[in-house]
Amino acid sequence: MDQVKIGKFIAQLRRENGMTQEALGEKLGVTNKTISRWETGAYMPDIEVNIDQLGNRLNTVGKNGIGNFKGVKKSN
Repeated sequence: MDQVKIGKFIAQLRRENGMTQEALGEKLGVTNKTISRWETGAYMPDIEVNIDQLGNRLNTVGKNGIGNFKGVKKSN
């Protein structure tokens, strides 16, 4: 798993949803520094806790969207 690639994908989705790192962090219960670390590839989100929430907040299909880089947008 390429942490930098995942981080860039998270950053891209966050920007597409018009969110700051701080706003996304608030929605996920983490700090903006944690979001920054995910986006730079320094850390990875916790699979059990954050991936599903992250997918929901960024309008992608949970583990499929984040974990496999498919970026499938949720249908409304």
